[in-house]
Amino acid sequence: MDSENSPTRLPFAEWSPWLKITVWLGALLVFSLLCQAFTWLVGWDFDILSHKGRSLLLAAALICFLTMMRAEGRPASLYGFVVAEDWKRQWFGGILLGIVTFGTYYLLAISAGSVQLAAVPEIEEVGKGLLSGLTSFPVAIIQQIIVSGYLLWLFKQKLPTFAAVGGVSLLFAGMHELGNPNAFQDFHQCSLFMGLFLVAMFLATLRLYTGTLLLPAGILAGWLFVRRIGRKIPLFEIPETPVYEWIAPLGDPRLSPFLWSFLILGTAWLTWKMAHRETIEPTTAAPPISGNFKKVFPLTGMQLQAPLDVWLRELIRNRFAIGSAYLPRLAFSLVASTINTILSLPERFILPWLVKNQEVAPPLFVVGIHRSGTTHLHNLLSLDKRFVAPMTFQVFNPVGFLISGWLVQPVLAAFSPWKRPMDNVKIGPFHPQEEEFALSNQCGLSPYWGMTFPQNREHYDQYIFVDQLSEKDQETWKKQLHFFLQKVCWQYPNRRLLLKNPYNTARVGLLSELYSGAKFVHIHRHPEDVYRSNAHLARECHVVTQVQDQPESENYTTRFVNSFVEIESAFERDAAQLPREDVIEIAYEELDQHPKEVIEAIYDHLQIPMTEQMQTALDDYLASLEGYQKNKHRPMAPKTQSLLWNRWRHFYEKWGYRPRTQPTSSASEEQATSEKGEEVISAAAEKTTDSPQRKAG
Repeated sequence: MDSENSPTRLPFAEWSPWLKITVWLGALLVFSLLCQAFTWLVGWDFDILSHKGRSLLLAAALICFLTMMRAEGRPASLYGFVVAEDWKRQWFGGILLGIVTFGTYYLLAISAGSVQLAAVPEIEEVGKGLLSGLTSFPVAIIQQIIVSGYLLWLFKQKLPTFAAVGGVSLLFAGMHELGNPNAFQDFHQCSLFMGLFLVAMFLATLRLYTGTLLLPAGILAGWLFVRRIGRKIPLFEIPETPVYEWIAPLGDPRLSPFLWSFLILGTAWLTWKMAHRETIEPTTAAPPISGNFKKVFPLTGMQLQAPLDVWLRELIRNRFAIGSAYLPRLAFSLVASTINTILSLPERFILPWLVKNQEVAPPLFVVGIHRSGTTHLHNLLSLDKRFVAPMTFQVFNPVGFLISGWLVQPVLAAFSPWKRPMDNVKIGPFHPQEEEFALSNQCGLSPYWGMTFPQNREHYDQYIFVDQLSEKDQETWKKQLHFFLQKVCWQYPNRRLLLKNPYNTARVGLLSELYSGAKFVHIHRHPEDVYRSNAHLARECHVVTQVQDQPESENYTTRFVNSFVEIESAFERDAAQLPREDVIEIAYEELDQHPKEVIEAIYDHLQIPMTEQMQTALDDYLASLEGYQKNKHRPMAPKTQSLLWNRWRHFYEKWGYRPRTQPTSSASEEQATSEKGEEVISAAAEKTTDSPQRKAG
């Protein structure tokens, strides 16, 4: 398994919780002043503390907190970011519960004469009301992430649980009164403060009781939905002589002591329940996101920053065949793509002229099949400051990372995942990353689009073997790769490129021609580990970017049985033509057990001088990896093991591996289920055995 990508936690993690909260409030204050100053300068009539301004402030607060959470380096599950297999029941059930309870309260207020139904609204008012109601869902999620998530966690570091809940609730209610200098001199404003405080208390306690933000966020969304629709359409009005006005003073249930009593009782009941059993707080090892949630979550995708022209070309190629469940993801991707396309236009026009004479020295390439340990090796070699590796923010925004990328990166970095979906490897905008993503987002000539459109994977897999493309496509691919590398070298002159790309394993011959004198480090790993890890990759990673359902057969895992042979055979052929001092093969198992010795052997073989700085950086980095937990896979199904041995036997024997001995005890129900799934995969893979394979030479 590829090892941890990030060193130890940043110093920020050791700061006092009060200092962190102060930093957060200070960042919001600076943001508010800058926004207000800008609007004054351009002559806009805008108040950052108005209703619209507070929405912008809320978004800024979320981005600040997400950035701080990333800097903490702790599991997201600690902050309630847990999406279990029953997430639909919690989220949609919470919304329904919120709508029913708040709607019932309004019905009670109507029957008591505290409010009355308004006249039949205009169609335009209904539309505005529904639109306002839809905004309730993201607002509820953002509020709960801030108040019941990271902020609550910070308070709990220094205060008892109940005091922490009270503290975040006071802060939440107080921030709602910003911009109202007479907030505590008006009886109704004081009542609103109390209502908001009790709402926050109940939801924060519910978050601690359930261990997840989903249910409280769903309930809050339901409450906001009813209130916003009722206010915007409007559905309710205050009678001239209201009866039992205290049930909904001024038509607002939040001002009512009657509603407060329900919130207090609910909070007390949850507190009593928690006192008589352990609070359901997720462990640091708990998987925070379920697979079926990853499949439909819209804010993911590798091509968010790909230009719109690339997106449209691929959509046309796939005849706009998009699964209905993925339409929100596609819509978000196209919106993000459109914004980035506009922002990156200056760079797309100017940079070709600026970098056209930029030389690219022969790079050092790390190659090896996916999940063979290429990331771990890449991270180790990137410690040498004589090298420069493309970073995450560069490869995902290859058309705009030099200029406009600095505008969009802070927002995207806050919302991007903290770890790779398939393992425990941390990722960040400034971590080394593979340039294949850049090719994917810059021109579309990459097999990674096959993850987005898995029903057309065969078309995209042709880009693995660039030397077998048409001469025109080969030249286009070479120009696109060289242009991206020129931009990286232009930004970091006088440093040698360090590139890691598993698909380059099949392109060594072409790359050695393109960059004469390039060096190659090939890493291999036990084939059974590679297969299981790639199957896990397909389940956990590909699902977050696809916009189509994967076909039962001919999916990534079944095709991998053949592509492994084709890719490694291409490397075997091309490496034999290189000078001995330009290529070295290493075993992941050796790198894992003796990393320092293996790195020194690589430098010695490739005739790269080892520096004292590299020695020190290597020691520090290896010390930071202590405690890293690799993924653990169940034993392999015998039929799958037999298939791999028959198909990959040449590489087993070449690298000195043997099939692993399987346990003789009877398999558990969980393992039996896993084996049954593998039997299906291996059966499908066997059907592809007789399919025409690409030529190795």
